[in-house]
Amino acid sequence: MTNWQANLKRILANHKKGKRAHRPGQRDAETRQNDPAAVLHLDDAAMIKLMHCLSMTVEGACTCAEAYAMMDQYTELVASDEQARQLMPLVKNHMDMCPDCREEFEILLKIVHTENADSAER
Repeated sequence: MTNWQANLKRILANHKKGKRAHRPGQRDAETRQNDPAAVLHLDDAAMIKLMHCLSMTVEGACTCAEAYAMMDQYTELVASDEQARQLMPLVKNHMDMCPDCREEFEILLKIVHTENADSAER
């Protein structure tokens, strides 16, 4: 088991234990600050989303900043129907996992499609 998996299991176990023992707001600020599980308030849907994202995480995954730096190239590949998934798999993976970056990518893709359509009409 990897270190992050062990840490996640520990945090989730502490979270469940803390949920049974205390209602939100019952812990003092110092306890909440020192206990990562104390600030973790996830409902079942959020927990499922978190686990889905963790299952999609790949070795060498790119950060938002790295994905943003390559977003123009990635968008051009997708817009031209090239194999973006094969050419830029880490960016594709990041777009699948990160709603903020995906939203920005989709806006950029609409702009590129609009520009391409305008150019074709001329």
